[in-house]
Amino acid sequence: MMRLLVASVTTMVVIGWFGLRSLGIKADWLAFYAAGNFTLQGELSQIYDAAVIQAWEEPLIGANIIRFLYAPAYATTFVPLAFLPVQAARYSWLVVGVLASLLASRIITRWSGLSTPLSALALLAFPPLVYSLTIGQISPITLLIFSFVASQEWQEKHGYLPGMVVGLALFKPQLLIPIIFYWLFQRRWRSLIGFMFTASLLSLVSWLVSPQATLAYIQLSTQFLYLAENATTTGANTSFYSVHPWLGILVSAGVIATLFFSSGRGNNRYKQALLWIAPVLVTPYIVIYDMLLLALPISFLLLLLSRDRLMQAAVGLVWFTPLFAIAIHTTHPVTWSAFVLFIVCAWRFFKTPAGQISRSDEFIEHPASS
Repeated sequence: MMRLLVASVTTMVVIGWFGLRSLGIKADWLAFYAAGNFTLQGELSQIYDAAVIQAWEEPLIGANIIRFLYAPAYATTFVPLAFLPVQAARYSWLVVGVLASLLASRIITRWSGLSTPLSALALLAFPPLVYSLTIGQISPITLLIFSFVASQEWQEKHGYLPGMVVGLALFKPQLLIPIIFYWLFQRRWRSLIGFMFTASLLSLVSWLVSPQATLAYIQLSTQFLYLAENATTTGANTSFYSVHPWLGILVSAGVIATLFFSSGRGNNRYKQALLWIAPVLVTPYIVIYDMLLLALPISFLLLLLSRDRLMQAAVGLVWFTPLFAIAIHTTHPVTWSAFVLFIVCAWRFFKTPAGQISRSDEFIEHPASS
């Protein structure tokens, strides 16, 4: 196992190195660098103006545009990058992504049964991570936030904190749909209040930072559907909605219904896997680097794989289809593999008698040492 993990990590590192060399600074991270610079210069409202951003980025990447699509409050977090030269900022942001990933892998050991080194190696061997790090996406931060909330869910801590933390991921609001529905089904009012508190705080900070930028962001938000359609045209959007809107609606309805019927039963690994696969299935817009979140449901299933061949095959699909998808220049197989894993988990969960569903096992607080 260790040799396989080391070989996989080595392969991902080599792929990532070639990706960094070929892309240079021309990658998604540049939107964050631009946001930090415009915030530092007191011109944050212009970050949402496509013409202004294109003119600012042209000396760096030519006639291209990489836009910042998050609320003004998030732009303030990228100010430290603005103090660095562009190349130094590029690699500094890479380090942030790696550290966030390693911290997420440490949280995951609370239920995965893996030691900290093995957990880190396993995550580094997961192909969506190298894609995310190579282009400088924010997905490792999303994974860190979701991992913390998953830890709270696993320990059945249903207070304000999970909602407050998940609200930090409002830079990807489409990925929060399942957890909000799930809390509604369970009448988790404290968690929902915590979420609304963070959402309100982000809105207030955005307004205080720049009312003009906040209004510009709201105006930009009305164009998100167009941006999703454009991503569908270019093949970047891997959601079921990009295949056909009605397919997306049917899958989303089925996933939400599954969460509804599971909410009244016990809490076990299958249920947690269902909850954390759901975000990539119901969203109308998702790109392959967001599939990094699938590391979370896989971590809940690891201790079940040795005695379940079908689950082994489903997890294997999720693990390897990102590489296959890139090779054939279409990423939809990744979404379909996540759907297959969801179906298998749902079958296993509802097949288990309600009285036998339990969260408890020996690995909750003391992960294995090998």
